[in-house]
Order: sequence, then structure tokens, then C-alpha cells
Amino acid sequence: MLKKLILWLTAGLLLLILFLQIDLDELHYSLIQIDWAVIGALLSLQIVTQLLLNRQWQRIANFAGIKLSFGRMLYINAQGSIMEAITPGVKVGGEITRAVQIARFSSCSRSQAAVVTALQKLFSLTAFVLINLAAAVYLSRQSTILDNSLVRLAVYTALGLLLTVFLLILIMSHKKPPSHPWLGAVRRFFTNLLEQIHLFENNKKELAIQFALALLIWLLYPIKLYLLVCQFQADPPLIYIASITFIAYLIGMLPLFPGGLGGFEGTMSSLLTGIGLPLGSSAAITVIFRFITFWFVIILSLVYTAVYRIIPKQIPNRERMLSDES
Repeated sequence: MLKKLILWLTAGLLLLILFLQIDLDELHYSLIQIDWAVIGALLSLQIVTQLLLNRQWQRIANFAGIKLSFGRMLYINAQGSIMEAITPGVKVGGEITRAVQIARFSSCSRSQAAVVTALQKLFSLTAFVLINLAAAVYLSRQSTILDNSLVRLAVYTALGLLLTVFLLILIMSHKKPPSHPWLGAVRRFFTNLLEQIHLFENNKKELAIQFALALLIWLLYPIKLYLLVCQFQADPPLIYIASITFIAYLIGMLPLFPGGLGGFEGTMSSLLTGIGLPLGSSAAITVIFRFITFWFVIILSLVYTAVYRIIPKQIPNRERMLSDES
């Protein structure tokens, strides 16, 4: 509890330091400058993003032999999103919640449910790392923020570690898991994971669909940021905007603050000034983008979770009333 409190206070302090550097009048002017029609389009795009993400989860679960309806998977993802809001940037809490709920709503074991979450993360992060490598190379030539050797080292180290993990998984998938008895549940998890990886390797069509879904979901994020930036600058460079988006998410994924708060906002605001935007406008764009892609998702998740829990209770009551009337 104390650790979570410290994390929230640290994230809040970083955000406070960021906003103390901003002219509040300029920030207010920037916020009211954004067309409400654009906000509506961005909210709709985020809903599409969440539905695509949910479809990806459902396809992976079904491929692994775990049958879940789209609505039930959406409920599981909603609970995971709520948990992600209060855990650090790597979203471990959200993935554990999803695994527990998948096991609860199906006949599979927790080890099998954990494999589904691992596979989804594998597809998502593979696409994310590949995009980030291109973004880091591009920004290192276009923005002064990556001229700092420490910042560049941090970015490339994070990407290098992720790539190493993926390579190890691919290497392990062609080897027999160790049979030491003390491994227990860990061994069962890796055995199931490697079996599913082999199945995907043998089903090229599903493998391509999953990777395409992961790419599409990630590429929708720079489109949202581009639409926002267009409210302040005519014809902004799309590739630069995309690079900003992915580098900010890379920093936000570091397990430092709840939901990546602080690091994400500071990185995006700083990088947006590189295309000539004043800090106030950059902060306004970041605030709205963060609301749409993070807080709006949490609100939707809370609403859907509440509705999902209420409806099953209302249906038996309705049926009982109709029975009494007859």
C-alpha cells in the first residue's frame, strides 16, 4: 500500500513540475481551440481500437481452445483495464486479472489462461518493438531529445531487452522444456506456451492475422495524435508524429509509475515542441490524447463492468415476474 502511494505521489509530482512550466492561459486557449467534432471522432476511434483489441484477445483464446464470447471477453478486458490504471507501466496487474478471469469463465486451468495473456502480449509487443526501432532511428536524426547519450542508451537498452526476450522465446520453442520437479506450475506454463507457439508456426494464416491485428491496433494511436496536432498546425509531419507516439508509449511502459503517468506526458510534451508547437499547446494535446486513450478507456470499462454485472441479475428477475403473471 505504501509503495503504491509513493508511486502515485511521484507521478503526481512529475506532472505538477511539467504543468508549472506551462502558461495556464496558453493551456486554456489551446484546449478551447480544439473542435468538438474532432474530439468525437477521436473517441469513436478509441472505441474501435478497444473492439479490435478485444477481438484479438478472443481469437487467441479460441485458437488456444478456450471458447469465450465477444461480450464476455470484453468484460474480462474491462476488468484488466481498470487494474492497469492502478499498477505500474508494464501492466502486470492487468494481465494477471485477465488470466484469472479467463480461467474463471472457462473450463481451462490458470496455466492455460496465462498462456493466452502471454501470447497476446507477445504479438502486441513484437509489433510495438519493430515500430519503435524505426521510430527511435528516425527521431535520433530529427529531434535533439535523442542527442543526449543517456536518453538514447535508455531507449535502445529497453528495445534491446525486449528483442532478447523474444529471441529467447523463439529459441526455447524448438527445445524441450526442462523437467526439474521444482519448476511445477512454471514448467506447465512454458510447456503450454511453447505448444501454442508451435501451433501458430504451423498456421501461417492465423499468425499473419494476429500480427496484422497488432500492427493495426498500434497504428491507430498516431492517427489520433495526428488529428489532434492538426488542430494547432497545418499539415504536421505524420512520420514524426507517429515516432513521438511510440517513443512516449515506450517510456510509459517502463515499470516506474501507475499507468505510465508522468513519463508518458513529459516525453510526449517535450517531443511535440520539436515540431514548433509551444509548450502550452503540446501539453493540451498530451492531456486530451491521454484522456482519450487512457482515462476514457477506464470510464468505459467501469460502465461496461457495472452493466455486465447488473444485466444477468435482471434477466432472472424478469423471467420470474413473467412466470408469476402467467
